[in-house]
Amino acid sequence: MTKERTLISQQGWQPSSPMTNTTRNVSFWKAPDRDVIKINTNGSFIVASKAGFGVIARDCTGKVITANYGSSRVQSTIQAEVVTILKGLELLPFLSASRFILEIDYTILIVAISSGKFSLAHDAQFLVQDIVNLTRNRNISFSFQNREGNGVAHMLAKERSIEFKFVIVCLSKVDPRPGKLRLI
Repeated sequence: MTKERTLISQQGWQPSSPMTNTTRNVSFWKAPDRDVIKINTNGSFIVASKAGFGVIARDCTGKVITANYGSSRVQSTIQAEVVTILKGLELLPFLSASRFILEIDYTILIVAISSGKFSLAHDAQFLVQDIVNLTRNRNISFSFQNREGNGVAHMLAKERSIEFKFVIVCLSKVDPRPGKLRLI
């Protein structure tokens, strides 16, 4: 969260509210190992039946292999995230790699998928079971990536109404270097 800042002297800007000792862990997208494809997913839930998904797959150089986005009809945030993971898994038959990493920003889902405790995904239990069944006996792992490191998938989920042609042009110009996750 950004603190409001006020210019109180010629020497520079000072915080207008007391500083706390909490630090924010900034993270950036990191390229996977060779022969691994990383698929970043992000769901966007606004209100019931109004949600979006964004999926982007990149190789070890950060090159965008494919991307997908669209709207979905779900009833909760967790359902939006689960549907987005399923959309990411739909890409697997078209990708060739020895291993896949799916990065998501919903820790509870990672725990539910890896532990088999489907009750953690209260209103998406059956969908989580589908994910487990689809990934069983495949070299697929799930990892957490916060919004800062998942920026392109987040943008796709939020901007699901823009023209796909425009998205492809922008994605081809994504700078994959750490700290440079922005459209150029």
